Amino acid sequence: MVIIAYKLTGYILHEPENNYLIGVDFGDFSKSKTVVEKLEKKQNSTLKYILSTHGHNDHCGGNLEWKKYRPDIKIVGGNTDPDFIPGVTDKMNDLETRTLGQYCIACMFTPGHTKSHVTYIVTHVCEDSTKIPIIFCGDTLFIGGCGRIFDGTAEELLASLKKICTLPPDTLVFPGHEYTLKNLEFCLKLDPSNPFIGDKLEWVKRVLSRGDFTVGSRLIDEKLYNPFLKTGEPYYLNLTSEKSDIRAFKKIRKLKDQM
Repeated sequence: MVIIAYKLTGYILHEPENNYLIGVDFGDFSKSKTVVEKLEKKQNSTLKYILSTHGHNDHCGGNLEWKKYRPDIKIVGGNTDPDFIPGVTDKMNDLETRTLGQYCIACMFTPGHTKSHVTYIVTHVCEDSTKIPIIFCGDTLFIGGCGRIFDGTAEELLASLKKICTLPPDTLVFPGHEYTLKNLEFCLKLDPSNPFIGDKLEWVKRVLSRGDFTVGSRLIDEKLYNPFLKTGEPYYLNLTSEKSDIRAFKKIRKLKDQM
């Protein structure tokens, strides 16, 4: 599976069977257009789909201009209520799947950051594929963190994170932003004796110093150091003086919001 990430909000997948491109969360039309057209020329391919995870402008601000520029492009969003994503032509239900060439794409409803947020699970289904899924999770799950809560609720966000955690452990996580360094620094403050955090933090610093990306992270690794996936564990219940994972989650999310 070929994934191209660029230092804006957004990803691009190349589908090899039909030689077309699939965009994810194009927040800016002009910048995504520059990248897409270079790839189209290089690979003799065409942008056919844009997947949008939620309605914040930095994730879907380019949709309407893309539709005007390329009327045949299909813009995919979740069949959620409320629906704030502009330009959507194809709506997917919770856990609905579609096959696009060699890719199977599933839509998982993951409210919390916003009420209408969805996550896309993409699996390469050809014979020589590893079958390891990747997820484009927008602002629900970050490496070492999770999204802020806007019009969703903490209960929804925690339930969405638990839903994501039911995916295979080798699932690769591709979030909407490169917040990894600050997130892991926060993780280290909460759990300074966790060796997985220190190791990951040093790796992140090396990667970023080269100008590279820290995505995608394996889901099984996130469970080792991401506090928002661990709020029901004794350490975090004791740390927050709470008896339930949701109350601990709310305290940790509030603490992160204040940083």
